[in-house]
Amino acid sequence: MADAAAPLKGLRILVTRAPQQAPAFSRQLQSLGAIPVEIPTIEIRPVVDSPRIRAAIENLPVTRLVVFTSANAVKIFCDFLEAAGFQSNRLAETQLCAIGSETAGALERRGLQPALVAGEYTAEGLVEALSGWDLDGARVLVPRAAVGRDVLPDLLARRGAEVDLLTVYETVMPIGAGAELEALFASKGVDVITFTSSSTVENFASAFPGRNLRELVGRARVACMGPVTATTADELGLPADIVAREFTTRGLAAAIVTALSR
Repeated sequence: MADAAAPLKGLRILVTRAPQQAPAFSRQLQSLGAIPVEIPTIEIRPVVDSPRIRAAIENLPVTRLVVFTSANAVKIFCDFLEAAGFQSNRLAETQLCAIGSETAGALERRGLQPALVAGEYTAEGLVEALSGWDLDGARVLVPRAAVGRDVLPDLLARRGAEVDLLTVYETVMPIGAGAELEALFASKGVDVITFTSSSTVENFASAFPGRNLRELVGRARVACMGPVTATTADELGLPADIVAREFTTRGLAAAIVTALSR
C-alpha cells in the first residue's frame, strides 16, 4: 500500500525543466517522497535587444492586448521594459492575458492584473476564452520564445487581429545535458520522466539521434504537462503515460500520484 504521506516514496523522477525552475519542482516531488534527478534539457536565454523590441515597447499605449504564454515571457519582457527605462506598470496601459496560472502569477507578482487567464495551457484554449472579445483591427503583441507554435497567431489573425509575434528569448540545450542523459539511461535510469513543455521533449530527443526512445527509457513512465507537450512526446516516439490537466508543476506532481496509485 502506498504511503499516504509520501505517495511517491523511493521513486526516481527525472526533472527536465530549466535550471532556474527545476529546484522548485524537485522540492515538490521530494515532499511526496520521490527522489528527483535534475537534468535540465532547456536553458532560457534572452535574445539581444533589438529595434523590434524597442518598437514594441514604444507602441504599448496603442496595443490593445498583450498575450503572455509563459512566466519566462513575462520576466524577460519586463526586463526589457526596465532596460528601456520603463517600469512594469507600463503594461497596465493595455489589456493583459495569460495562458495558465503560473503565467498569471508572474504578472501578479509584478503588480499587474491580467484581464483574462485562460484555464487551458494551449493557444486554442486562449482563443476560446477570448471568444467574447472584439479583436477586429486590434493590435495584439505576443512576446514569446524563438520557436513557438504558430496556432495562436493564426487563430488571432482569423479574428481580425493584427498580431505582432515578438521573440524575446530562446530555449537551448544546456551544455553537457546530452552526456548526462546518456549516462543516466546507461545505468539505473528513472521511474518517471517529466516534461513541462514541448522544448523539454524535443531537446531530450535530440540527445539520442536515431535511437528508439521508448526502448531507451525502458520501464520509465512519461509524464507531460498538458496536451500540447504530450502530443510532442507522442510524435517523437515517447507516448505520454500521464498527462496533467492542471498546467502547473503542482498539477503535474498530482497527476503522477494519481496515475501511480491506481
